[in-house]
Amino acid sequence: DQQARLAAAAAGGYIVGGDTAVPPAKLAGRTMTRLAGTDRWATARLVGQEAINTANNNPTPPTLQTAPNTAAEPDILREAIVFSVEGGRAACALTSDGDAKCTWFAGSAGPQMFDMPDGPYASIHPLSHVGTCGLRTDGTAACWRFTGDWVSDENRSRSRYEARLEKVKTPEGTFTAVHHDDWATVCGLRTDRTIACWGLHDEAAASATVTDAPDDTFDTDQPIQFHGDVACGFRADGTITCWGDNDSPSVTNAPDGAFTSLVMWRNGCGIRTDGAIACWGDNDSPAVTNAPDGAFDTISHNASYLYVWCGIRTDGTITCWGDTDHPFFTDALVTDAPTGSFDTDQPIQFHWDVACGFRADGTISCWGDNGSPAVTDAPSGAFTSLTVFLGHVCGLGSEGTVVCSGDGIPELFGQESAVSPPYLAFSSFGYRACVLDAHGGFDCVDYNVYEG
Repeated sequence: DQQARLAAAAAGGYIVGGDTAVPPAKLAGRTMTRLAGTDRWATARLVGQEAINTANNNPTPPTLQTAPNTAAEPDILREAIVFSVEGGRAACALTSDGDAKCTWFAGSAGPQMFDMPDGPYASIHPLSHVGTCGLRTDGTAACWRFTGDWVSDENRSRSRYEARLEKVKTPEGTFTAVHHDDWATVCGLRTDRTIACWGLHDEAAASATVTDAPDDTFDTDQPIQFHGDVACGFRADGTITCWGDNDSPSVTNAPDGAFTSLVMWRNGCGIRTDGAIACWGDNDSPAVTNAPDGAFDTISHNASYLYVWCGIRTDGTITCWGDTDHPFFTDALVTDAPTGSFDTDQPIQFHWDVACGFRADGTISCWGDNGSPAVTDAPSGAFTSLTVFLGHVCGLGSEGTVVCSGDGIPELFGQESAVSPPYLAFSSFGYRACVLDAHGGFDCVDYNVYEG
């Protein structure tokens, strides 16, 4: 009944209660006046005072709050990230008050819950196989490594993994952002525009991407990009500097000139200030030799199909290039790139020989292996985010529902789930998907893309 009343409410109306009682996301962009005191009695007094003011045709007193348009922002949990870690998988979420919460999944051992210490955090940054780093609200950085031991379990036929957090030493000072590779190397952009790099274990700490980090002044609005033993970043003047393995052509062949974006994967490709594509690294690779002409807004790479890239041109059309002679994958990623206009604010997403992108109207188009259900059965409707992995495509719909199609995808979140739509965030990795709902609920489920 209350939800029906809210759905019918017009702009300019009233909300009685704080964000917990009526989350801002429920307002769906309406500008309404919130009457919320420190407790229910203070709220009741505000309601009474407002009734008197309305009867006397007086303006709304300054103690009343106008609810902002936060329909797209979670009330409790700001973001969810699913990532693979050693010994299992974990999911992390960041609360609106800066607490970072992680759930460890280690096979049959079941979930183990952790609160990331030493917050509050402004952002969290999971490293795929090791742990996570956080940037605190005061600008300092903290990193934690997931570790643990296999122990025998009297109630099970096999051992279980007992996970724990282990603090990692991080550089002092304040940062505007931290960036990381796919394993255990982290670089932070300091507030004075210099960088500091470190590792979450001894091997990463001894790598050249850490020990050879340059003394340049960096553009703090641009990320540091990694691949293997090479890292590249933007200097303050827009030029690119690369470091790490000094024998790598990604370092020795780094181009001159100013760029607006950069993506690293074996080779580097960037967009110059005039929109032109420049790729470098192995100068005999298809990523370099087949780079297209014209002006582009965005570029993306296929991390699982070694030398395929796609870019969205300034007119919204897609062009893909790279290796069309791979022995294991179809060349349809390059040859079958769809026509029409795409959203230049959304990156193309890949897995193996399937790619998906957002049209300007929020719908999804997928291409590549025409034998994959991810291509032939891509979900319909408008979406705000999507994930492509292991033969399936899942999207977060504009109405807050998760829709999946592809190989053996079941209904992910049923009636027994602790969450309910509308969902505000969705992410997946491998066989695990996680959602956040408008009430702050955070839940993850496992699914098998081959057995359904």
